[in-house]
Amino acid sequence: MRTNARALLAALSIVVSIPAQAPLAPIGGFEEDVVFEDFSSPWGITGFAIGLAPTDLYVTKDNEVRRVTSPLSHVVVHALPPGHHIGLITATPDRSQLLFTDFTSATLYHHDIVTASTTSRPLPGNSFDLAVAPNGDVLVNANPNWPQPGAATGVWLVDPAGGVAHRELVQLSGPSGPIAFDAQGNLWAGILPDIVPPAPGSVRAVRIDAAAIDAAHAGGPSLDESDASHVIAGLDGAYDFEFDARGRLYVTDVNNRTVLRSTPGATAFEATPFCGPGVDYCTRLQFVEIGAASFDAFQPENGGTMFVSGYELAVRSAVHGVTAARPALACSTGATIPIGAFSLDAEGLPASSSAVLCVGLAGLTTETVVLTLDQRPLWFGIDPTMPVFTAPFTADASGTASLPFSHASGAFALTVQAIAFDATGVPALVSSNSQHLTFLP
Repeated sequence: MRTNARALLAALSIVVSIPAQAPLAPIGGFEEDVVFEDFSSPWGITGFAIGLAPTDLYVTKDNEVRRVTSPLSHVVVHALPPGHHIGLITATPDRSQLLFTDFTSATLYHHDIVTASTTSRPLPGNSFDLAVAPNGDVLVNANPNWPQPGAATGVWLVDPAGGVAHRELVQLSGPSGPIAFDAQGNLWAGILPDIVPPAPGSVRAVRIDAAAIDAAHAGGPSLDESDASHVIAGLDGAYDFEFDARGRLYVTDVNNRTVLRSTPGATAFEATPFCGPGVDYCTRLQFVEIGAASFDAFQPENGGTMFVSGYELAVRSAVHGVTAARPALACSTGATIPIGAFSLDAEGLPASSSAVLCVGLAGLTTETVVLTLDQRPLWFGIDPTMPVFTAPFTADASGTASLPFSHASGAFALTVQAIAFDATGVPALVSSNSQHLTFLP
């Protein structure tokens, strides 16, 4: 398990038993951790948000926003009146505020995590999803006139003055779907048919450019789907949208229990789902960027975490953390090698990949990037000026390999690291952790 989701697991002291079939089942080079589970009701938690730190988990249940402090305890951040229900929760882009809604009274709440203060203002009724615009305004995908005949969904600007002068910026069709802004300020919206669940291939993701949204926001005429500059059709479902640091769009498809991922720039979706199908019906998403690595297969774990909520029908609800799973290299005798036979054991490599062992006299205190392929950096933990590449080998279908060696004599130290070729998609190189070995006389 990896740093970001594992850190949340450790911070909350959570010990869970993952079912034989994985809840999310991410693609190779990634792994999942269950960071929170709820078995108290058939539906349990209804939403989540990550606050200032990756370990700062908030969940919504019934009429409460809760900050989780352990598997058995929580602090109620805000409670709606009895009989009211929280509809949505998300964090602002800087994760300093929580935005959540009272679906019953059509109210939007702003909770400042630092000051613990909460304010509220009216919201268009029947809001399904919300997104924070680059200028800080709040947009919601809502159908305020439902269930009146002819009522239609649209993207609404929540009155910035705190009143009820909400304004529809984009007219849409079908049930309300997900919305999100990409890094360029373009608005993405999910278009669903009137039939629920939607027929296979009947859902679309559309992009409306930032300039068009800005013009409508400034008082221009409202937009519709014909103003979209890009359309990705053929989806089976769309419950939530999220972007990672490389501009890839992620979509939860509840019906298929999958998370889809687009190519960088969100021009098309990858053929294989990013997650699933697994046990859980996937609902909400939040990407949290942490360190310098990229959020790509087999990278170091500090490239970020994609948090995913989901539920196993009438059994449990949960929040998962999906992180990159870097290959691991270990010595059979530990870091100290006596005279005799030993092996270097690698696991988590790309399946059936070609690899090589890199050996150096000196290791690096901080890993460095020596090259980048497909925008994926190769991290090196050995002095790059004098590495020796030796012992080529092939990983098996499960991504593991064991290299037998024998230490005959002498006292010395080496640093070793496995480098493998990833032929999935656009080829790239991946590296294991570096292992410093001390050979005893």
